[in-house]
Amino acid sequence: MNGLDLSRFQFDYDQTWAVLFLGPDGTVYGRYGTRAGGGEQSTSHLSLAGLKNAMRRALAVHASYPANRDELRGKQPHRLPFRYPEDVPWLARRTRHGDVRQSCVHCHMVAASLIRYRWERGELREQDIFVYPLPENVGMQMDPEDDVRVRSVRPGSPAHKAGIRSGDYLVRIAGQPLVSQADIQWVLHHARDGEELEVELYREGDLVRTHLGHPHGHWRRGNIHWRASTWHLRPGMRVEALAEEQRRRLRIPPGKMALEVRMVLRFDDRARRAGVRRGDVIIRVADRDDLLTEEDFLAYLWLHYGPGQQVPLTVLRGGRQVRAILTMRWHPPD
Repeated sequence: MNGLDLSRFQFDYDQTWAVLFLGPDGTVYGRYGTRAGGGEQSTSHLSLAGLKNAMRRALAVHASYPANRDELRGKQPHRLPFRYPEDVPWLARRTRHGDVRQSCVHCHMVAASLIRYRWERGELREQDIFVYPLPENVGMQMDPEDDVRVRSVRPGSPAHKAGIRSGDYLVRIAGQPLVSQADIQWVLHHARDGEELEVELYREGDLVRTHLGHPHGHWRRGNIHWRASTWHLRPGMRVEALAEEQRRRLRIPPGKMALEVRMVLRFDDRARRAGVRRGDVIIRVADRDDLLTEEDFLAYLWLHYGPGQQVPLTVLRGGRQVRAILTMRWHPPD
């Protein structure tokens, strides 16, 4: 990412691999590259056939350019707080390192820097943590072989309520022509809660128009365990929801917080300084005992506490409740 113009190249910076289709003047025609998790899920939404189909659609967009310039406006990059990775103070120091390996700025470092920048200014939002929601978040499972084709629709989801069906081919969302499901994610990433998005699709050769209604609340949330940028958000520990058998043994009621500390990191002392130990079970954060997943826990910490603020934790340890105080700070500090 060293020297990359972030005012032009914007995509999900936690991706393993991503493609931008650009015109000769730099206009973005579309994007390709979607990741749903670790292991097999790192490539579950990718295929050579899917890439070929995306390339064909990108060429079709190019063939219509510049007559279609207006409908491409929403696909263009948004304003970011810095243009190059070297403009970020804590990344600029890295790029001056004498060792080429140590001076390389990775994509996920840019993602983490955006979170840090907004957090330190008190501007962090849910959509800054849960970026580029998958189509599954609104109820659509796409076909990786041709990933503007809907493979299935979840009953009761926004997509289901919009009348979208299995086998439909999505053509446009919010007026933007779709090259792949990465383009769907681009639209969802920038959508506002409660916003209705116009959808155009082909169904058995007929053009159908509908509106995809967005729910309010935490619809963006999903699996972020695989994201390298998430390591900066984990306050020196990894936590995981207790299995039901363990919950029963500890007499923790259903629907109540029970996150076991599976790992206390050696290279990040935030949890150790708070007094947290491996095997502790976090049952309360301040006055909240309904944070049931690691994603809920991390989101609550970073959206509700700023730099230097202290977070009271209640943990179960050896059958007793123990208090711990977590001080919020970024890691590494520079």
